[in-house]
Amino acid sequence: MPIAPIEIKSSNRLDEKDVRNLARFARAFTEPLAVCISRDPDRTWIESVLCLPWREALKELGLGLSGPAISGSSPT
Repeated sequence: MPIAPIEIKSSNRLDEKDVRNLARFARAFTEPLAVCISRDPDRTWIESVLCLPWREALKELGLGLSGPAISGSSPT
């Protein structure tokens, strides 16, 4: 499984300054992909960083929006 640095932001809109340090970090470690997850509704690339809305990121990671942690029910 590939390794990718991930940063989570509470921003509603991302721009270059929001992902600058993440892009620099990824370049320093020659990681081919860096991901920024936020409340921004648009999936986009800024510099070399893939920016994803948080719901889409959860789906991409296979976590979805169901299960005990999301629904509030406790596991049995």
